[in-house]
Amino acid sequence: MGSTGIGYEQQDYSVLITNKDTECAFQSTVSIIYSFSMCTYFIEELNGQSLEVAIAPNPVQGQLRLSVKGITRETRVAITDVSGQQQIFNATLPKYQQEYEQIIDFENLPSGLYLITFTSGNQTHAQKVIKTATK
Repeated sequence: MGSTGIGYEQQDYSVLITNKDTECAFQSTVSIIYSFSMCTYFIEELNGQSLEVAIAPNPVQGQLRLSVKGITRETRVAITDVSGQQQIFNATLPKYQQEYEQIIDFENLPSGLYLITFTSGNQTHAQKVIKTATK
């Protein structure tokens, strides 16, 4: 399975279902259309810097991997619930730290919408993260 991460892609699967009592079988092809565009993206302008951000998996059930490249100015990263009241994570990335990676545990958080906010100087950019129920 390969993806460029840009736009949508499609994969086709052949499914065969057999009733074990009657041995009656049914076969069909299923097409799955998907996009990984929510996992990696660019913040083109944040206080004079262009950041490459990877957030995976999104939606998340357990651990979320956050990766930021291209840091040239001090940047604050915060994760909050959608209301901004509950802070899940907070870090200040120093200028010229070219790459930053962090694993954030979402497992014990309630399902719902969370925001990752990047702030540098007086500019802010937010990205949604969806927490789904743990299986």
